[in-house]
Amino acid sequence: MIQVKRGVEFKIIPDCFAVLCRVLEEVYHSQNTFAMITGAGYENYEVGSYHDRGFAWDVRTTNLQYPQNAIYAIRRKLEKDSSCWYLKYEEEKNNEHLHIAYKYDKYPVSPGY
Repeated sequence: MIQVKRGVEFKIIPDCFAVLCRVLEEVYHSQNTFAMITGAGYENYEVGSYHDRGFAWDVRTTNLQYPQNAIYAIRRKLEKDSSCWYLKYEEEKNNEHLHIAYKYDKYPVSPGY
């Protein structure tokens, strides 16, 4: 299951993010929890960033028992699909999350929904 934090708004959902959703579901389910999208496109992101254009999500990691293992599995599964993904684990105080972006400027995709 994938949940969305209250207040998160999506500018668009690019078609390529269907792959990301499948991967998040698999990995989080393997740790008996769910993925929570905590940031997408409209919330206080720098203009010109992948978030601002709708091509990045932040996903909560605090509910993972083994976050580093999950991040490795997500990276491995996404890279199996293509090398167009950028992942960064951000350890901000009380806001640990995984930043996941699709490098649309290098790998054009359809705009999605």
